[in-house]
Amino acid sequence: MLPFFLMPLGIAIIAIFLIRGATEAAETHTIELLYFFTEECDHCRHVDEFVLGPLQDVYPVRVERINIDEDHGYKHLLREEEAAGDRGRTPL
Repeated sequence: MLPFFLMPLGIAIIAIFLIRGATEAAETHTIELLYFFTEECDHCRHVDEFVLGPLQDVYPVRVERINIDEDHGYKHLLREEEAAGDRGRTPL
């Protein structure tokens, strides 16, 4: 299970990819979103139910769900963080 202090990381990453996706949406009319989560994370379940679901009901959003409990998912998260300039800090 991911340490509690890293939980807001998922929400921050969603914001990063929403902004990135919104720029792409102007050209493609669909927002593509990478959503990193863990099965045990209560915050992730909340985001999935109360943020992503309603977002998809209103906007043309395609969500790629990536489980970071799996090795390839965690490595994908690290690559995306590096590409975004994130150094592993969690915003407070």
